[in-house]
Amino acid sequence: MSGQEVRINPDGEILVRGENVATEYLAGGIESPILHEDGWFHTGDLGSMDEEGRLYYKGRKKDLIVTSDGLNVYPDDVGSVLNRLSGIRESTVVASTHSG
Repeated sequence: MSGQEVRINPDGEILVRGENVATEYLAGGIESPILHEDGWFHTGDLGSMDEEGRLYYKGRKKDLIVTSDGLNVYPDDVGSVLNRLSGIRESTVVASTHSG
C-alpha cells in the first residue's frame, strides 16, 4: 500500500509504519501511545514475506506455541490437519506444560 511500510520483526511479528497508522488511542479518557519507540506499530500478528514483498499471515503471536526445542507450532495449522482426519469432527490445540 502506498505510504505504508511493512516488515517482519526477528521474532516473526508483523510491524507496520505509515500515515494510515494511528499514533495513540483513547481509553477511559486517557490517551495512550500505540507505536513502539522506533515508530513501528507491533500488530501482534505473525507472518513472513517472500522475495517479491508479498505478506503471508501465519497467526497471532499470543497463540504461538514454542516447544522446549525452540520449534514454533501454530495451533491453527495443527488443528486444520487434525480436522481432516476421519473420526475427528473438530479439534483444539493448546500448549501444555504437563510432561507425562
